[in-house]
Amino acid sequence: MYTDKMEAQAAHMRIVSSASSLADSSQRLLYARIITVLPCLREFGWERRALLREVIPDIQQFAFHMGVDIEFINPVTINDESELCSDIINILQRPYSYVLCFLGNKYGHEMLPKIIAATEYDAIRNAGLETGCDIKILDNYYMPHSTWKGNEYRLRCSQKCLDNLKDVIKIIKEGMKQYTTNKIIGIGDDEENSDWIETDEEANKKMESLKEVVTSSESKRINFNVQPDSTFIDTWIGSRSHDKYIENFIQKLIDYLRSLVILIASGVKENPQTEIDIHIKFAQSRLPQKWFQRIKVDEQIERWIDESMKSAYIHLYSGNACGKTAILCRLLSLLNDKECYVIIRFVGLTQSSNYAHELWHSICMNLCILCGRSTTKLQNSFHLSSTLSIFKAILENLDRPLFLFLDDVHLIKFGRSLSIVDAPFKNLLPNLILIATSNTNMSIPFMPPPSFFQIPEFCDLEMLNFLKHYCNETRKLNTGQLDRINYQLGKDRNLVTGLFFADQMLETGRFSNNLDHFLAEAENQIGVQFVQEFARLLSVSPSGLTTLELADLFRCNDKLGTECADSLSEQPFLIYSIIDHFGRLIIEFVDDNRLVYKWSHNFIANVIRNRYFTKATQLKRAHSLLADLFADIITESELSSRSNETTVNIFPRSLKRHNGTMNIRRINNSWYHLLHTGNLDSLKEFALCYFDYVDACSRSCGLFRLLSIYEECSMQILHRDIQVLFEQVILPSLKTVVRDTDQLAAELIGRLRYTREMIMVIMSH
Repeated sequence: MYTDKMEAQAAHMRIVSSASSLADSSQRLLYARIITVLPCLREFGWERRALLREVIPDIQQFAFHMGVDIEFINPVTINDESELCSDIINILQRPYSYVLCFLGNKYGHEMLPKIIAATEYDAIRNAGLETGCDIKILDNYYMPHSTWKGNEYRLRCSQKCLDNLKDVIKIIKEGMKQYTTNKIIGIGDDEENSDWIETDEEANKKMESLKEVVTSSESKRINFNVQPDSTFIDTWIGSRSHDKYIENFIQKLIDYLRSLVILIASGVKENPQTEIDIHIKFAQSRLPQKWFQRIKVDEQIERWIDESMKSAYIHLYSGNACGKTAILCRLLSLLNDKECYVIIRFVGLTQSSNYAHELWHSICMNLCILCGRSTTKLQNSFHLSSTLSIFKAILENLDRPLFLFLDDVHLIKFGRSLSIVDAPFKNLLPNLILIATSNTNMSIPFMPPPSFFQIPEFCDLEMLNFLKHYCNETRKLNTGQLDRINYQLGKDRNLVTGLFFADQMLETGRFSNNLDHFLAEAENQIGVQFVQEFARLLSVSPSGLTTLELADLFRCNDKLGTECADSLSEQPFLIYSIIDHFGRLIIEFVDDNRLVYKWSHNFIANVIRNRYFTKATQLKRAHSLLADLFADIITESELSSRSNETTVNIFPRSLKRHNGTMNIRRINNSWYHLLHTGNLDSLKEFALCYFDYVDACSRSCGLFRLLSIYEECSMQILHRDIQVLFEQVILPSLKTVVRDTDQLAAELIGRLRYTREMIMVIMSH
């Protein structure tokens, strides 16, 4: 995908995407990130202003109403920053990434690569020896470094502080003639030339050759060919011809980006994501690539999947990170070829997997889909008791057993209205093999007593063998490194911590003493405020956050203020740097066709909370910031103090879209953060007593989601208006609304009017 800029400057604009973008139809997301890259502000100042003032706001609005999240990473100006070029390439390798690159007439200045692979370095060095160059200069500037990816050479210091820069550049240029690579970016003449025209003949030929490659590409989409009326570019910029060029630039770029948004939206509509898909994909992502054999565990796994077993309730429990989730994922993979039904749920992964009545309704609906049963009765069942009765009836008539895997059942919430069970099961349910996990030897309240199995912690030998098994031919830990990790773990045989130490050791040759020490190092390296805010925001978001939401939160954070906005301009990949730095402490999964990030384990989240939430005001402020974001309270006027020429606008988050769909991210998150701010008036105004919100939730997320929201709020706070609306208006109207959702307004108005009249009668007496 290419776009050519004005011929007068011999400047062009190129849009490229990662090879894996939109490749897997089952993993298509309603999301894209677009990085804008400019060689210099002097040459592309008008285009940059047009992008920020006209193009990006238009595409943001259009994308939102198409149901697509577009993350624009601030226009990046590449001067002599080779590290920035490397960051762009790394981000481009992520799926759903696009680069909008402006190609000017100026060929650029000399730069040294910060990192050179060992094979490339050896080729450069050998070529230098053959041509009689002083190789000692090269060796003085680069030092060997070993990583899990292989050996490499890194620049010792900033190239601005180097002497004999041209000599080093010459050696590398000569060497790369024999070993082609793209590590050198922008080699050219260092003289100060015109702002617009490249006067050096050799550099000009290279630039023209590059433009020819771009414009002749088969992927070309848009051409900008503008001939100036004057030979002087500065004069032409002030003319009407230049104004028409900018107008043409804006319109064509908007049209192209809109077509890209339409392509993304149409691809997902053909295969929308469901609750079932989320949990299955998450299980596949958490399945270890190499299964480490543990004799006691593997023997039990073989027994649990034995075909002779027809009914069972097995409860697995252990401490933190002992492999509970991995065992369930392993069982799921082993049962793919078996004659059975399999359902897996991770409690707390999504909004619909928290409350008992909603969780079991989802499981029962999943079973109906698998075995082809009617869901009519189930659609009218809102209480846990009735749902379990239907579930039992379906199990009794199954033609094959059902394996049901539930992870972290200790996190299930039981509401006072909808999660009450009339009579618990005394016997095992027929055709059901239920395998659940928790951090203690508890059991599911309404199930018969289970067969407990305590997952043993890793002993020293098992932990060492696992870490060896975790490494491969290119990722190896020596005996000394393994011993250091094993000693640091001490009595806590925590697998996640062990792997975290191993990743650090493989990458840097050292590891942090503990999680607190790692966080302190991250603060020193990235910035205290940025790490704190990132950790706090992620900690108060049980359903996770997207990178677009995190970037917008950083931009609108009053505490960080212009410092953070400036940092996002100077360090446009700050959010991604933090995510990469935290590594396996964070997981990513797909929810609502968007890539969401959250803490990988509860014990990690607890450490983060204890470190960064020392005051109640800090917790309230984090929730307030998220509440404002999801309620779309943050407007452009509130950010008027910041220049639109340097920052990207906040992405819109209205409740309803023009295409008739609802903003599910707002529906699922705004009420939660409004509740925890303690501002009940805002909770009523923007969520619980706001009819548009209630209607949008019931239509897009379902009545169960709406009921769970009111259930949670009624358990957290005591407020008469909310209690009356939930217990005397919404619950009694379910029988009517479930048959026809269009009757919701009539039911609410009628029952509210009746409630008001009854109150007036009582008060009159």
